[in-house]
Amino acid sequence: MMIHHFLFGYRYQVRESKDYETPFGPVRWSYVTESVGLPILDPGTTVIELDGRTIFKAKRGFQEASPFAKNLTINGDQIFWEDGDYAFTLSLRKLEPPSRAEINQ
Repeated sequence: MMIHHFLFGYRYQVRESKDYETPFGPVRWSYVTESVGLPILDPGTTVIELDGRTIFKAKRGFQEASPFAKNLTINGDQIFWEDGDYAFTLSLRKLEPPSRAEINQ
């Protein structure tokens, strides 16, 4: 049974992370190993989360420099980053909760 888990089990390990504060909640950049089975030569995955929600996730290609989320900056209601292939801008806007009448429709 242990060999089965070693060969086919799910693994998640945070290699590095950095937290940022925004008016909309915490943003976390992470560099992780995420694999099913043996994580042999896993190039890693970068993940950006906003208040626990994944807003970006990209696994690097084997022996490739990208995609790899970096240069994350926050300016008011916008989050900026690049991944070696593209530059991203995410604009945030808080939604008002629906009224009770809207929920019951």
